[in-house]
Amino acid sequence: MSGSQVLTFTVGAAAGVCVASALFWATKREKSPKAVATEPAPDASNGINGINGVNGVNGVAEKTPEKAPEAEEKNQVPAEDRPADAPESCPGVSSEQAGKSSSCNGCPNQSLCASGEAKKKDPALADVQDRLAKVKRKILVLSGKGGVGKSTVSAQLSFGFSARSMDVGLLDVDICGPSVPRMLGLLGQDVHQSSEGWSPIYVDDHLAVMSIGFMLPNQDDAIIWRGPRKNGLIKQFLTD
Repeated sequence: MSGSQVLTFTVGAAAGVCVASALFWATKREKSPKAVATEPAPDASNGINGINGVNGVNGVAEKTPEKAPEAEEKNQVPAEDRPADAPESCPGVSSEQAGKSSSCNGCPNQSLCASGEAKKKDPALADVQDRLAKVKRKILVLSGKGGVGKSTVSAQLSFGFSARSMDVGLLDVDICGPSVPRMLGLLGQDVHQSSEGWSPIYVDDHLAVMSIGFMLPNQDDAIIWRGPRKNGLIKQFLTD
C-alpha cells in the first residue's frame, strides 16, 4: 500500500469516528431530562417584574407586540377623508401631514393637499345632492374590471323599467370607453344645451340617456382623462 493510500485511509477513518461520536452525544443529549427555569410570579403592585409594557403569563414575561406607527395611522384614516385615487398610505386630507408626508410622493393630489384646498368642501356636492334628491331610486352598476358587462346590464335594466312605464334616466359614466350609445342604437345623436343644462337623448317617452359618446366628433376617438378632469365631467353630468 502506497503512502498516499495510507494517508487517505487514515483521514477517512478519523472523519468517521468524529461523525459517529457527534451522533452518539446528540442522541444521548435528547434522552436526558432538561432543566426548566421558572421565573417568579409578577408583582401587580410594581408592574410586571418592574418592566412596563410586559405581560406576565405563568411566570413567563412576554412583550406586548406594538403596532407600527404607519400602519396605525393608516387604519385611523376614514375612507371619506382619503381621495379615491390616493394611495392606501394616505394620511388624509384633514391631517397636518397632508401633501407633506413621504407617503404622499407620487400622489396626483399632493399639491392640492399641501395647499390646503383639499380640506375645503366641494361646492358642487350640494348641487349634486339637490339634483339627486329628485330621483326616487338610484342604481349603480359597478365593477373593478372592464369588459364584464356593466353597460349591458345597465341597458337591460333601463329597458325593463321603461317597459313598466317608469321614467328612467341612464347615465353612462364610462368616460374612457362609452358603449351605451352603440348598444341602444343612438349613434350619431347630439346632445343639446339649454338654459337648464344638457338635454339627454330619449329612446322613448320613458327612457332618457346621457353619455360622453354623444359629444365625440368620432365614435372611435380615444379619451384618456384622469383625475380632476374626469371627475369634473361626471359632476357636470349630475348637475346639468
